[in-house]
Amino acid sequence: MACKTLNVHKHVRRAELAESEPAGRGIEIHQILASYIHHLVFTRRLTDLEVFDSLMKSAGEEATEVLENFRDSHAFDPEKILTTELHVVFDEHLAPIEHSGESAHDGV
Repeated sequence: MACKTLNVHKHVRRAELAESEPAGRGIEIHQILASYIHHLVFTRRLTDLEVFDSLMKSAGEEATEVLENFRDSHAFDPEKILTTELHVVFDEHLAPIEHSGESAHDGV
């Protein structure tokens, strides 16, 4: 939910942002998911768990936990992908939960 706000502060207001572990983990997760979705669009596939697992190998322990929960619960139609922004909500155990309040273009 913070991506839009942080992007405004970072790119519009050019404000300095303090790095934090949660921010670093979010960036790491976002980069892996963006690479994965780009691959799916390029190969025109809904899923490719072999590639997902390969990308996940570079992730830290906490990011891996989030990505493992995400791994088997999402497929992407490459014909409908416009960007790699996806609103994801996690529960207290870092498992993705359904959230229908925002569209995929509302940010992560």
